[in-house]
Amino acid sequence: MQSPMTAQRMIPGAASHLAFLQREDLRTELGERPEIAAEELSPSQWPELSRGEEVWIHEDGWGFDTGRVDEVSKYQEMIWIDLAGRGRRLICGGDPVQIWTRG
Repeated sequence: MQSPMTAQRMIPGAASHLAFLQREDLRTELGERPEIAAEELSPSQWPELSRGEEVWIHEDGWGFDTGRVDEVSKYQEMIWIDLAGRGRRLICGGDPVQIWTRG
């Protein structure tokens, strides 16, 4: 595994991305699911989401984060989530991430 210094030299913007990932205020407590996040969706259900719909992303080791649906692929099980001014994130059906929505 590369050290952060090596990654910074190899990947433009890696330093700012690493600083972003380490910000405590962007994470919830591990295992803490907002009550409003009532239904976990399988990748095959992602095309049912509407652009702009609020969703929650859960990733082991990070907890829950919130965002809004930006784009959904109908056939490839991919979804882009807008992270409220913190950029967008592409999630694929095989990623170890869960998408939650209101029930």
